[in-house]
Amino acid sequence: MARTRRPQNGYIDIGLTDDDVDTIVEETIEAALRGQGTWHPAPSRGRPSLNGKPAPSPHVGFRVTPELRDSAEALARDRGITLSQLAREALEHYVAGT
Repeated sequence: MARTRRPQNGYIDIGLTDDDVDTIVEETIEAALRGQGTWHPAPSRGRPSLNGKPAPSPHVGFRVTPELRDSAEALARDRGITLSQLAREALEHYVAGT
């Protein structure tokens, strides 16, 4: 006996019964156990680490005037880099004393 569809808030009813879904899930599991099908790992979260290690890179934030931000964005755009890359380069040069 087929179960009836139960639309839930936030879901679109595409016409599958609970039995249809159960069948799809069972067939998918069986195919995976036979080594068939494709597994897609979840995408990684966040930006890649800057230090080449799996640990997250520290974050530094500070406020600037709108004029400085506009000038920095224009310079970064002209150089074909992001504002973050430009800020990192500037801080590295300043800290290194160059």
